Amino acid sequence: MKHTLSCVVTVLVFVLAESAHVIPGPPDPSRGATAAAPSRPPGEQGRGAPPPAQPGPDYNAYYQIGPDSLPHDGVPKGEVRGPFVLPSQAYPGTQHTYWVYVPAQYDPAVATSLMVFQDGQAFKDMDGVLRTPNVLDNLIYRREIPVMIAVFINPGRTAEQPEPTPAEWGDRTTNRPTEYNTLDDKYARVIVDEMMPVLYKEYNISKDSLHGRLAAAERLPSGPEYRRQLRESARRRRVRRYRRAERQEAHSDLSAGRTK
Repeated sequence: MKHTLSCVVTVLVFVLAESAHVIPGPPDPSRGATAAAPSRPPGEQGRGAPPPAQPGPDYNAYYQIGPDSLPHDGVPKGEVRGPFVLPSQAYPGTQHTYWVYVPAQYDPAVATSLMVFQDGQAFKDMDGVLRTPNVLDNLIYRREIPVMIAVFINPGRTAEQPEPTPAEWGDRTTNRPTEYNTLDDKYARVIVDEMMPVLYKEYNISKDSLHGRLAAAERLPSGPEYRRQLRESARRRRVRRYRRAERQEAHSDLSAGRTK
């Protein structure tokens, strides 16, 4: 757990559904013995209405919370402040709810590091599988990570839309798919241009990029549009690698006194 806080964590949620065939029962005698059963297309013979999809397995039942996710005696506890609401200009008409974790060791006179968690409700949930405030308390106390402020920010939503929850992260009810899956700079502007100025006013946060981290618990999206975006992203990476190789080759030729 302690080695994953500065990494992007990918959580894959699989929904499994089983289909079952219902075998029709015996004919109703009251309808007469000579009544012929209605014909069905080939492949439909003996098939009734499918039952509701069965719920998928509970993968959390196999997950054991590590010791760093639990509170320990003698470890100073930080404070989780909020919720606060951040109106968005990058996504007009939406707002982001966020919370701020302030460690017990925070000194306003000393510039501190910053950690930003997307899907904030999942990371700060003290009944969930992460319980990040406890993890930060423990690792800061043992000096395994620097003193840092943490922000738990939820996906954007309109005022009429519900807040994401551990049961519904907002894929169907908020602006989450647009913000997290679209290949543009709008969500980066939410963090850099909208949230950071607010934090700078309230806390002494270091502006050194080495003292900032970003984390996310991502449910893998799907669908043709997302696959198209993945293909486009892969194509752009190939183009960048090709152009980088061309520049390196040209530089080598110039260094050797040759021209193409």
